Amino acid sequence: MKRTAQWVVGLFLLFYIVWELYWYCQVEMLVIKWHTHLMALVYVYLFVELIISRFANQRKIRSYVLPIFIGLFSTETILSLTDWVKTHSEKNYQVYVSPYGKQPDLIRYYWVDDPFSSKHLKDPEYSFIRHMNSIGYSNVEWMLKKKKDELRILCLGDSFTEGDGAHKDSSYVSFLRRKLNTKYQQPITVMNAGKCGSDPFFNYINYRDRLSVFQPDIIVQTISTHDITDDIYLRGGMERFGKDSIVSFTGRPHSNMELLYSISYTSRIFFRWLEYNELLVRPVTPKQSEIIQKSCLRLFKDYYRLVSNNQATLVIVFLPGQQQINDSYPPYFLDLIRETRRIPLHTIDLLPYYHALAHEPFNFYWVNNAHHNAKGYEMMADGIFESLEKQGLLISGTRAQ
Repeated sequence: MKRTAQWVVGLFLLFYIVWELYWYCQVEMLVIKWHTHLMALVYVYLFVELIISRFANQRKIRSYVLPIFIGLFSTETILSLTDWVKTHSEKNYQVYVSPYGKQPDLIRYYWVDDPFSSKHLKDPEYSFIRHMNSIGYSNVEWMLKKKKDELRILCLGDSFTEGDGAHKDSSYVSFLRRKLNTKYQQPITVMNAGKCGSDPFFNYINYRDRLSVFQPDIIVQTISTHDITDDIYLRGGMERFGKDSIVSFTGRPHSNMELLYSISYTSRIFFRWLEYNELLVRPVTPKQSEIIQKSCLRLFKDYYRLVSNNQATLVIVFLPGQQQINDSYPPYFLDLIRETRRIPLHTIDLLPYYHALAHEPFNFYWVNNAHHNAKGYEMMADGIFESLEKQGLLISGTRAQ
């Protein structure tokens, strides 16, 4: 009976690891779920037990090792039942999604969704569905041919442009579109080319290679401190784009480091103690922020030249985060704003506008999420709308009131 039980357990362990390895080859780290964390400890313990069995004093060694593994297994189980150290994808989709894994070429190089696909913008506080158009953006189809006297505004950015945290009709782009079409007689098309997780470098490549054919007259490009401290810090600047639609993130951590992080909730306690975030990057140092700032300035100069050659206008929008509304930008971001204004392009700093309106920032953001709610996106649209008008970038003819 004992031997039969051992065979059953052995076959189960063999089947499990073969099954996991098969799916790892198919989907990489998407295979990692709650049971992967626990089974990984089981296999480690069996390996350690195999080593212990070779020692003469194995009983004494086992008396030290076994309580350690029981403690680790208990800790891993408790952490799997809470959201304390889980990543965003684990909280919402119950799987670990690596920011460095395999992705289709179109997504990897241009950071857009699959054409005509759907996705779920989900958080414990909200849930919204998005449907993509033929070029991978959550917007209606855009016509290549412009109408007579039509003004086209192309909005590029990350989740704050796509509108994560609100219905598709309550993104800042949607609010801006309605305000413009209500006030002005001239046909105006406002295109939402925002994508969650994108950054100005991906946006620039998209405009250069895929979106300039739609002949936008005004390009509105957002940038925030999050772009600096997470996205560009992790991915690098233009050097990330290689040949044959391959992107290589310059700040990518060692694969073994991510493997440990992905399969062990317990290890994440120590990663946090060492100040790593869930992208496995540490806080930006002053020297690194200076390098990123120079990279952004080179991008904005190239961006300006490209847009100008297309007889269009580039507007850079500096977007504050929730923590900055009652405070200010960090020094490196203030330096970036100052140096960007030396380039002959248009800029909008939303922080003064937010200061004036958002005396209670929590009214404009979700409680446990850094994104705007619908009220926040309306405030964002109002600030951009007023600034575009003040800078004389919109049409003079208004509708009769």
